[in-house]
Amino acid sequence: MNLRRLNLVLLVLGLALGATPAVLLTRGSEALPGQTAAEQRSQLYVDVSRAATAQVQAFPGVDHDNVDAQAQAVPGRRHR
Repeated sequence: MNLRRLNLVLLVLGLALGATPAVLLTRGSEALPGQTAAEQRSQLYVDVSRAATAQVQAFPGVDHDNVDAQAQAVPGRRHR
């Protein structure tokens, strides 16, 4: 391998190694495959928070004076 080819290979390698930190600095952990345990827990907390918010927002829409009749009308519910 002559010196010109070696310099070209080193240039390409240097560009690749220089681009990697730039991508990681701009995109963060999104640039890497998979999720860390902390990211998975964080997503779980987001999902739980969204579900809880939906339940809280649905609560005022329930007619609390007629709950028993509404519960009996729910399909698939076991009647006691």
